Amino acid sequence: MLTEDPPAFVGACRPRRMLVPSAFCQGPARRSVAEARPRLPGVAASRAPRVDEVAASVEAAWASLHAVAAAPATAGPRDQAALRHEAARLAGEATRLEAAVVGGAGYVADSATARRLREAASLPVQAPTEALLEHRTPA
Repeated sequence: MLTEDPPAFVGACRPRRMLVPSAFCQGPARRSVAEARPRLPGVAASRAPRVDEVAASVEAAWASLHAVAAAPATAGPRDQAALRHEAARLAGEATRLEAAVVGGAGYVADSATARRLREAASLPVQAPTEALLEHRTPA
């Protein structure tokens, strides 16, 4: 038996259960931004402002993740779910942006860009699902 108090046990585990997948989302997001930046000069230069915006959002999400990880009790279940949802959304956005900057080579099945695209595409369907994360209860 793990505990005599299941609600307290689940409450203690929930923040970590939400933070781990949020942290996983950061990998493809941060790498995609890093891979897009050196390819911006030239044809892809028009995408530089968007890469900067996504990079800033990814860094802000990273900072939020670290703040919650340092003090998990400061974020309730709704905030933890929102953090997870935003991390998955940013991973998808960053990988799609990388693919747009890299061009056709990014869609070759065994390229690192294509792998990150596949990883990011699967994030919203992992538990908790995107629909659950977007669910809003009436006030």
